[in-house]
Amino acid sequence: MISFIHTGDVHLERTFRFNNHSRDFGKDHRLDLWLTFEQIVNTAEKNQVDFLLIAGDLFDTPDISIKALNRVADKFAHLSATKVVICPGNHDYFSSSSLFGLINWPDNVTVFKKGQMESVYFPEQKTCIYGIGWTKDTYREMPYNGAHIDLSEDDHNILLLHGDAFSENSDYMPIDLKQFDYFDYVALGHIHRGSQLTRRAAYCGCPEPLNFKEIGESGIYFGQIDHHRLTLKKIKTGKRAFLKKTIRISPEMTQNELLRTCLDFADDHQKAEDYFRIYLKGYAGSDVDIDQLRMQLEQIFYYVEIDETQLRPNIDVDKLLEENQDNIIGQFIQEMRRYGDDPTAKKALYYGLEGLLNTGDQT
Repeated sequence: MISFIHTGDVHLERTFRFNNHSRDFGKDHRLDLWLTFEQIVNTAEKNQVDFLLIAGDLFDTPDISIKALNRVADKFAHLSATKVVICPGNHDYFSSSSLFGLINWPDNVTVFKKGQMESVYFPEQKTCIYGIGWTKDTYREMPYNGAHIDLSEDDHNILLLHGDAFSENSDYMPIDLKQFDYFDYVALGHIHRGSQLTRRAAYCGCPEPLNFKEIGESGIYFGQIDHHRLTLKKIKTGKRAFLKKTIRISPEMTQNELLRTCLDFADDHQKAEDYFRIYLKGYAGSDVDIDQLRMQLEQIFYYVEIDETQLRPNIDVDKLLEENQDNIIGQFIQEMRRYGDDPTAKKALYYGLEGLLNTGDQT
């Protein structure tokens, strides 16, 4: 039996741009990526994992600094039992003059760097790992003729690829998984959301999320292969999460009520650790000051930004009723006013008007 950790899309040394400029969040999040990477290597060492599989984009650019390269290499060199196999991706493709070609990697590290299918055999673990390392930044076709690879039944056989298994028209190495369903495991990189696509193939996703497009739990896969039987388990690694929330505002909502609503949708740990983007939608009353709200939240949240592009000025209901006596808007206002000052009815009135005004349906 062998064990492995499958990761990739770490994007070390990535440049981040955040809408909130109250501090250098980009620098802080670059550090988060390093901490998560080191956590993964430490996990491999602690559990004496046989293989650490890195399915591309370990770095965010092929022009990585020698300091960053040496930091990674030194971390790998301290692994006492784990073999590291790296498949460069579209962000960190192999070049003899940059990135992976700049340094001598430790003996326990293998880098696929030919731009075609290649393999490395580990006799002690009776394991053969195949892969295609990128040597340029786009591949409209996989550089592989599709021929069936003659695998030994006595060995564990793993395939390491960076590419797109969802689109055959992708510029980022389209992958037909049906070609490789005879492998014990296909470790995929490039798609940033982790998911198991088949019984024997999975995208690891980013171990630390990069932006608000990457919603959900980030992590790595821990796997074992025993006589061609695969077991796979997702392990959470992300230090922080990116979270998006929408708050619907009605004109009677006060500043304090809006603040409490923003605070109630997250626990203290999330507020202290995670990235939040809050969408304000609806109609704000005169009591609401968005700049003040932003300053209040920045004192409590690690990171918060407010999107007010869908927030509209207060609705003049009386004027609307006067101008729309004979259509559905006027009828709706009169019907909702039958409930008097009931708070739920007031919210329903403004939410309903929002929908009617946005669709322009007044007939």
